[in-house]
Amino acid sequence: MRTRTRPIGLLAVTLICALLPWSAETSAYEYVEDFMSLEYCDVGETKALWDTTDGMIRLHMRQPQIVGSYLTPGPANAVLVDGDYVYVAANDLGGLQIVDITDPTNPGLVGSCLTDGSAIALALWGDYIFVADGMSGLAVVDISDPTVPAVVGTTSTLRIALDVAVSGNYAFIADGSGGVQVADVSVPSAPAIVAFCEVGRQATSLCIEGNVLYVTDKLNGLVIVDIIDPLNPTCVGAFPTAGGANDVDVQGNLAYVVSSNTGWPPPNTSYLQVVDVTDPTSPALLGTNVTPSLAFAICVEGEYAYIADTTIGLRIMVISDPTDPWPLSATDTPDWATAVAVSGDHAFVADACSGLHVIDIAVPIPPEIVATLDTPGDAYGIALEGNIVYVGDRLEGVQVIDVSDPDAPSIIGVYDTSSRVYGLDVAGNEAYLADGGAGLTVLDVRDPTNPTLLGGYNTTGFGYDVVVDGDFAYVADGTSGLQVIDITDPANPSLIGTCNTPGTAYSVAVAGDYVYVADRLAGLQVVDVSVPSAPFIAGESTVPGDARGVAIAGDYALVADVGTGLLSISITDPTAPVHVGGCAVADGGYDVVISGDYAYMTTGFWGFQIFDITDPTTPDPFDDVETDGWSYGLAVDGDYAYVADHNGGFVVIEHRHSRFDLENNAAVSKVIDDSDINIISARLTTVQTDYIAWNVSADGGEHWELIIADGSMYAFAHPGTLLMWRSAHYYSSGQVNPACTWMSIEYFKSETGIDDGLPTSLALRQNAPNPFSGGTTVRYDIPRDGLTAKIEIFDVSGRRVRVLADGPQAAGAKSVTWDGRDERGLAVASGVYYCRMAAADYERSIKLLLVR
Repeated sequence: MRTRTRPIGLLAVTLICALLPWSAETSAYEYVEDFMSLEYCDVGETKALWDTTDGMIRLHMRQPQIVGSYLTPGPANAVLVDGDYVYVAANDLGGLQIVDITDPTNPGLVGSCLTDGSAIALALWGDYIFVADGMSGLAVVDISDPTVPAVVGTTSTLRIALDVAVSGNYAFIADGSGGVQVADVSVPSAPAIVAFCEVGRQATSLCIEGNVLYVTDKLNGLVIVDIIDPLNPTCVGAFPTAGGANDVDVQGNLAYVVSSNTGWPPPNTSYLQVVDVTDPTSPALLGTNVTPSLAFAICVEGEYAYIADTTIGLRIMVISDPTDPWPLSATDTPDWATAVAVSGDHAFVADACSGLHVIDIAVPIPPEIVATLDTPGDAYGIALEGNIVYVGDRLEGVQVIDVSDPDAPSIIGVYDTSSRVYGLDVAGNEAYLADGGAGLTVLDVRDPTNPTLLGGYNTTGFGYDVVVDGDFAYVADGTSGLQVIDITDPANPSLIGTCNTPGTAYSVAVAGDYVYVADRLAGLQVVDVSVPSAPFIAGESTVPGDARGVAIAGDYALVADVGTGLLSISITDPTAPVHVGGCAVADGGYDVVISGDYAYMTTGFWGFQIFDITDPTTPDPFDDVETDGWSYGLAVDGDYAYVADHNGGFVVIEHRHSRFDLENNAAVSKVIDDSDINIISARLTTVQTDYIAWNVSADGGEHWELIIADGSMYAFAHPGTLLMWRSAHYYSSGQVNPACTWMSIEYFKSETGIDDGLPTSLALRQNAPNPFSGGTTVRYDIPRDGLTAKIEIFDVSGRRVRVLADGPQAAGAKSVTWDGRDERGLAVASGVYYCRMAAADYERSIKLLLVR
């Protein structure tokens, strides 16, 4: 099909003229565009992607940009991020570098210390950084004061320490040809090698998930090691990768492995392989992506895999469908990208001799509910692992929900517990439930569609929340305080320590040697668990209301406080926490999660609230969205937040955007008809995905008029002789690019123009402006006096928001304005809404896009 402008035959004109009061001189024409050429594209004004290969106009894919850099004194080998700090392994010249990223565009050094060897890789555990120090083995660095980090312990390894991972009292070291070395680090100042495991030719990297250690090996690919007994690590499975395995990240039952085949001359070949490790003894390939490059390291977050590629730089892959990972975008870095870490809206890349780079990978957007799922009970607690969400549904046990497509979540498994599930955590193949009167319940979730009972421990109180950290589960046990339970053997958990807090222990967060307990009316309790068998209260901070949720952001504990809102408590000294700020919220907070520079909080009746915590002492409300129920539990991953909404069920909220360029969104045509006869009306028909706003001009762009693409006839307020069109593409939700693959403009010319007079039929016309922020006007036609018309606004769930008109109408072209508020006068959240007009037997809806 070619782009064309042509007159329409006499029959078509006759049919159209029978419907509208045009003069006999009216003639009809049609312009058809399939976007396979640039013949009518105004290249200078078009900022959207006019794609002649695929034949469409759409948004460009978002291109992540380097927004900040820090030049390390030695080559940057590894990077990890925690709160406001990035830790960089900078080889023998730089050792450990600690970089402040409070302002990501201006990262700056706050502290550093040299190690004896070549700092290659890092792991964080409490107040310590564990450094894989090359030929010097393992170094332990105290970072309790980031401005003066100090090496406090070292131990040599058999070969060359290339990577390190820590769980509980043990550090696992990828030791090259020395396999995996296991060090006891219960006394950080005196680490000691206590075991090893031979895995193949050269162990290069590690990842721990639950009681399983995943090792990449140049010879054997991915090697899976059972570490339930750290003193006796045992190889239980292996997967031969396509090339030499370089790195692995594990989320739930999926392992993401990058490997490469290198040779001379280039190009080389890299592989991303997604491996099902539901059964660690029999890993199975699900999907592969191949690229001519050198993939070196990987970090998985949400539906994206971030790959440090020495050839490309930062490469981002979409992994929402694990059977078909595909490339989204890439950002070139100056040198060789060797490692990547992700926090919130930024990726942090170790780029060898060019140091550390901060890359903007996402933009926050007004939160919008994209899906809801009615659970059989009252959704209360929530935990996320990979693409699986576990919802504590009170009396209905645990609902297992697949969110691989966040727009269409589905229940895939159920386990009915004996009590009420309030809180959950997932580690490896086990789900740990705060099971009300039953205390702690442990489920085997290797097959999420069929969770089965594995073990449990009946605490003396009432289990409200649980967090798993290493070999221990920390249970908020109501009036019985904090319970420390050994889960070395998940089938037989055992109580090893108790701390009776003064209030009602409701939720917990763990950071290093401290557990932070939201203790209801007793506020925040800080419990020292450096000796798990003898926990004790080390500090406390009162709150004005009822502390229900707690999360840790660097030197701050953020507390969700019912009746007050979000509280900020300094824990620079955990033994003396100090209330330093906060933000009042109607009805207060119930649960809080931190990701990057944002805190996310459920607020009961009011739904879901986002805060900018760039300065944690003054949380700044960013935006909110109201849910149908009473929001309690919360999990956040990537672009989505998942809410346990009590009687409202399970809610998926999109709160940030990684995929499309939202700014360069306009396409403009050249003049498609240049005539000396007035163009008086037109109708637009398209094949498109939502949301695209269309404007057409009959006078060469002097006046642009909004036109809806549904084939309705539109009479120009400003007739003219130069016909043009333009489109504005607005991302609505669901990672769907608002694209158009075909359009037709049927337009009409007349020497005399359209007769004046009353409308001939009922009609609801598109609002303008659209999208809008303050207010918008909806136009509609009433052909005769006395017709009763009702015009209402609805949200995407079908709930009525506002009645704009209801009653008998006088004949004529009418309009009504909506100010973006509901019946109570409260401003509604940004998002898609619908306006419906019903009169006599006429009913029609239009879509409105509110952008605050």
